[in-house]
Amino acid sequence: MASVWQKDRYIPITFPPLNPQVRLVRSGTLLPSSANLKINFQAINLRAVHVKVSRIYENNILQFLQDNSLGSTDGSLRRVGKPIARKVIALDHDVRNSLHDWNTYALDLASLITPEPGAIYRVEIGMKKNYSLYACEGQNTEPLDLSYEQKSLNDDDVNYNEYYYDDDEDYWGYSENPCDEEYYYNKKRQLPMCFLPTLG
Repeated sequence: MASVWQKDRYIPITFPPLNPQVRLVRSGTLLPSSANLKINFQAINLRAVHVKVSRIYENNILQFLQDNSLGSTDGSLRRVGKPIARKVIALDHDVRNSLHDWNTYALDLASLITPEPGAIYRVEIGMKKNYSLYACEGQNTEPLDLSYEQKSLNDDDVNYNEYYYDDDEDYWGYSENPCDEEYYYNKKRQLPMCFLPTLG
């Protein structure tokens, strides 16, 4: 005969912390007016993200679209455009939000660029270990690293001598452990987005 509990029992359940992540609310968009240049994104277990804006020049747009679609996450911009702005965005300005939960933020691109009619801009939102609030070996007490926005705009984010495909098509240094630097390299290029500030 099955036993029946006579009293309510409370069993504590502990969920592991979520890995640091950042994602766009929408994967891509066209913004027809330069009056509204806000992009919404979400983040968890991060005290900051970094943003890079690249511009594809008008005379290179057809060349760009031959190999990419608007909102594409693939394709190099080296031949058709260049970075024009970098910025580290702190996320801890609102103490009411727990940074260990998913929160939605608005990035105002007007604070980074002055859009020009006919140009396409690609926006990338990324992260690095210094921004992480994930518990590894104690709490992260290091000052926020602002070196990303201090880099030359001509510097590529990737050292291609350090990352390559082996026979199994795995990246050397690939990791899903947020305590490894490589975890953040793998995530930082997955959120590009293209838009047109004016149409006509």
